[in-house]
Amino acid sequence: MIFASTNQLEFFSTSRRDDLISLYYLLIYLFNDGNLPGINIYEELDRNESFKRIRDTKLKHTVPQLCAGRASQLSSFVSQINSLGFYDTPNYEQLRQILRSNLGEKESKQKDVQMKIEDARTNMTSGDSSPVECSFRGFPKQDSSPQMRSKALEQKAYDRSPSKS
Repeated sequence: MIFASTNQLEFFSTSRRDDLISLYYLLIYLFNDGNLPGINIYEELDRNESFKRIRDTKLKHTVPQLCAGRASQLSSFVSQINSLGFYDTPNYEQLRQILRSNLGEKESKQKDVQMKIEDARTNMTSGDSSPVECSFRGFPKQDSSPQMRSKALEQKAYDRSPSKS
């Protein structure tokens, strides 16, 4: 309920726009360390009162109020989504670009990811059945073959054994 669009909270029919609205509520929540402006999730209210409070709060907040604090980087993303009509098809690529530019992702990282994806596709279509290596930022690539795991375990055991002098 905390991430629902106001249309969902008013029991109206929803569209792709409402899915994106839920996404921006989630992003704002994450950027602001688990807080949405005007909504206290720890307040002890019954279900009906909580529902009404969340709906009323969402109806009265403007984009600048929603995107206060660390979530200010999301204001153009939120505005773009709010400009969509019920039947509009969102321009997902434009929304991705807004997020990338506002969140400071560098083009070089994007190109690296694009190249890794293209390499993986090439490997899959060329009949090469070897596993595709990938890594996330800050995590080293790991070979998952049984032989490599066995060697790594042997090396770890050897490193822990008392040195022979």
